[in-house]
Amino acid sequence: MPAKALPIAPPEPVSPVRQVTTAKLSERSTTRLTYEISIGHSQTVYLAITDNEGGGSFSRELVPLPHIQAVLAEPLATGASFPTTLLRRAFTSRSNCNGGFLGAALRSEGLLKIGDPPHLHQCAGDWDTWMDNQRHQLAKTGSVGVNAPPAPLPERPKVTKVEPAPAPLGEAGVSTGEDAVAVDDTQEPRQEALTGDASSGAAGDGDGDAAETDQENAPTPTPTPTITDQAPPPGRRPGKAARGTGRGGHAAA
Repeated sequence: MPAKALPIAPPEPVSPVRQVTTAKLSERSTTRLTYEISIGHSQTVYLAITDNEGGGSFSRELVPLPHIQAVLAEPLATGASFPTTLLRRAFTSRSNCNGGFLGAALRSEGLLKIGDPPHLHQCAGDWDTWMDNQRHQLAKTGSVGVNAPPAPLPERPKVTKVEPAPAPLGEAGVSTGEDAVAVDDTQEPRQEALTGDASSGAAGDGDGDAAETDQENAPTPTPTPTITDQAPPPGRRPGKAARGTGRGGHAAA
């Protein structure tokens, strides 16, 4: 039967450092338990039992390490062994498995060891140094806990418009795309040559060609008639000069 976990209210927003699954205190037990180390915004280090493979009720509450130190003040000072029941005082809840599970977690972290006699506990290690190491590990990994305030959303990267690459050209210099038309690079010299021949006839190489073009485009002048081309006056024969005065002083008719 799975263990019953009692609900807890976090004392402050926390960030988990790591989770550990370890064996229980009883050598006859074949099941394991899981605990979690976390750190609050006040830099307080917490320990919480999060899972149990076997039976028995336990509390998931976050237990501050300074509070555990206060409960174990005398054993820490004297090095005396103490029973598991003393560890229950570190919890607000009075669940039966709290003391034994906490003792197993502290032994896993090297903060407790087997006492004398073996069914008792004895304090071990430097607790203050251990707590500093947990803070250092959190600062190194940058973990964010489920109870911590949500991290700010990252800024949306600016999208740079990328122009599409030109479609490959066909044999006739026409793009293989549906709407794109391009000129084959191999046809440029030929096109320049054709352009040069056509422009030489129109513009020429100098001012003389431009003058010839202007003269060809000028309007043709209308010729002015000369006197010799005018028609003779009426009543006179053409090509005959006026006769002289006849005899008797009369002019010939």
